[in-house]
Amino acid sequence: MNFVVKDFAFFNAPKNGGSSIRAYLRVAQGTYRPLGQPYETNVGNKKALRGYLRHDFERKPDKQSCQAFCVYRNPRQRLVSAYKDKVIRKKQLINNVERFVEILNCVWDSGKHPKNFLSWREKLKSTEKEREELYYLLRHFMPQSYWWVTAQNMDFVLDFRNWHAIRKVWSALLDTNLPDLHLRNSKALKNSSEAPIPREFGRFLEKVYVREQAYALRAENGGEAQAMLQSIKPLARLKPRKQKEGAWAKS
Repeated sequence: MNFVVKDFAFFNAPKNGGSSIRAYLRVAQGTYRPLGQPYETNVGNKKALRGYLRHDFERKPDKQSCQAFCVYRNPRQRLVSAYKDKVIRKKQLINNVERFVEILNCVWDSGKHPKNFLSWREKLKSTEKEREELYYLLRHFMPQSYWWVTAQNMDFVLDFRNWHAIRKVWSALLDTNLPDLHLRNSKALKNSSEAPIPREFGRFLEKVYVREQAYALRAENGGEAQAMLQSIKPLARLKPRKQKEGAWAKS
């Protein structure tokens, strides 16, 4: 879900508040449905972006036409959230954690999208359904920086812990006073087991921390959300043209 609003390119990563941001887009368009109603589908997500989606970015944004920003989340908290949501709550099984972490590292090092990686590297005599389930898990467990441009090319790094500041940024981007909502703060996740994630993730997490140190330092600084707010211009309101008197009169 990478898209452009007011010449700001947003780079999303799974488990970094994307569901809430999609809800913000729907609020701005007047199509938001409260929790308890059917959850949005992929079609609904595309509709939520309509009117704001100019084009998807690849790994490198067009620096001449936009400024890039992202939401940074502590890698361990993000991994715990993915494990609780996908494995504990949704019962997506990881039968061999050690092998799964090995695949995570291979995909990360390859620089390929998980689905493209699976198409040639990880068939392993598995069924199409098994590959789809593995892809689903990989997409949510891959490091957040895997989905972004480099920290040096990111103009603003926002801190996931300060969601109030993130909401203010999106309110300014969408010219809407957005409500205080965060969709994944559900009872199912809060009441799920507090057991630690499997130890096999330990070394993988260490590598993630090292590679994402630059993002962490910028997010902890805390001033980039305010700086971004100051650089967002209100949406220009177009005034109706005054029609010249007699402009449509035939001579």
